[in-house]
Amino acid sequence: MPSFTRSIGSFVSGLVQARGSSPVASTAPLAASPVRPAPPAAAQPAAAPSQSVDWWDSPLSEPARCTMVDGLDGAGIQDQLESSLQAGTFRMVEIPANVFRCLEILNQPNFDYGQVEALINHSPVLAGNIITIANSALYSRGAHIGKLSVAMPRLGCGKIKAILYFASCERQLSSHPLFSQVAPLITRHSYAVAQIANYMSYRYYPDSDGAFLAGLLHDVGKLAIIKELASNYSFGRQNISITGLTEESCGDILPLFHARVGGLIAAKWGLAPIVTNVIAHHHDLELPASDDDRDIQLDMCLVKIVHLSDLIARMLGYGRHVGPLHLPSLCGTLIPEIVWDEDTAAFFRPIPQILGAKPAA
Repeated sequence: MPSFTRSIGSFVSGLVQARGSSPVASTAPLAASPVRPAPPAAAQPAAAPSQSVDWWDSPLSEPARCTMVDGLDGAGIQDQLESSLQAGTFRMVEIPANVFRCLEILNQPNFDYGQVEALINHSPVLAGNIITIANSALYSRGAHIGKLSVAMPRLGCGKIKAILYFASCERQLSSHPLFSQVAPLITRHSYAVAQIANYMSYRYYPDSDGAFLAGLLHDVGKLAIIKELASNYSFGRQNISITGLTEESCGDILPLFHARVGGLIAAKWGLAPIVTNVIAHHHDLELPASDDDRDIQLDMCLVKIVHLSDLIARMLGYGRHVGPLHLPSLCGTLIPEIVWDEDTAAFFRPIPQILGAKPAA
């Protein structure tokens, strides 16, 4: 039977280990109401024209064929993960020094974007991610953005912090195909969910930065688990050249554990309780009792927005395959404030455009 060469915890090693508290411990203050006015026209993509068949009524694509990893002892891995989670032996990924420094600068009252730009420019991939998001339909205002000095103020401090946090996990790349093939699929899905949740916040949630952060990090536990599997689980040399790997290649391991692992990562990072709750409960939709004065109803609103954004992204081909869904009914069931009418349909219609995909013809 294959076995871990070290515990699952050695991958996810203390996000703020030996650094004290996180440089960013909370999202922006939340308003009292879960509903917010629509954004200015310049910040909102042009509505897609009405179509005979909307994207949510179009046939879903068939599940992609995937390669199952030979010799993967799913039950054994689940037992190892469960034991490490219950024993609290699992350590978190440390935030890279330059990312930590960027977060410290952004947390200062009168920070200088130029200082952050100088640090981010050392990572072309990270710089490219920021510029790509700034050029999406939701932020670009119709003009191409090619420089970090323009992209960062356009996105704002909160969204830059979210991207930096996500980069801390993205940087733990491995040459093993289980990570190098699957991680980009999770990353693509995560960015899609972040942009959908951010867009939905313009109507249904008062904090767009919090929605973006929660959406971007909701599946961070998956990256932690597959990195651990790729680094510490013996698959045999014959699997090093394997192709066609997807999330489904890991069987039930990711669906069973990623939310719990992600919640632990968020807590260690010192993220706001509301964001930690979203990451830990975006599938079961259950929140633990709170001892503080936070609005649990508002927390649940964000949990449901991220859950809905996750499903919408998957409907559009970003992430694990999802079966047929009736979007109008799903929206009304999850978020009572969503009353499906032509105005609501017009609001949801541009989502593929926001993600850079063409709406259904």
